[in-house]
Amino acid sequence: MKKVLYFFFVIIIISCSSSDDCSLDITVSFYQGSTLKICDDMEQVVLQGIDSEVGILRKIDSSLVINYDNGGLAGLYVGENESKEIGQSVNQEFWYTTRNNTFYVTFPTPSGDTIFPYFGHNFYSNDLEEKDLILDIMRTFEYQ
Repeated sequence: MKKVLYFFFVIIIISCSSSDDCSLDITVSFYQGSTLKICDDMEQVVLQGIDSEVGILRKIDSSLVINYDNGGLAGLYVGENESKEIGQSVNQEFWYTTRNNTFYVTFPTPSGDTIFPYFGHNFYSNDLEEKDLILDIMRTFEYQ
């Protein structure tokens, strides 16, 4: 009987993740009015950038931290010709990949400029166990 209860206990723990516990109820704003929804137990911390908008989104009682770097001079953290996967947010395609134990997401917004052809909305995290939650959050991104 102990083995059966232990088995069910392990199954319950494995099946619960922070993305199951997260309702994306908080809207945060970024560069040029773009928005993203985060979990109600997360917060946005705006940092001081030089030529782009930088900050973090963090889960208050967790190790999850999502860094961001947005703007015309932010560049693209996931390159156009790089091996990547493609996702879709509310109204924009995004590119994502994992490199050097970091998960990167880039929203490549065409700028119309030949020198800097994209405005980058870049997000990255070292918490690879939370990739599914990060992707759920990124799917709520709405470009303005």
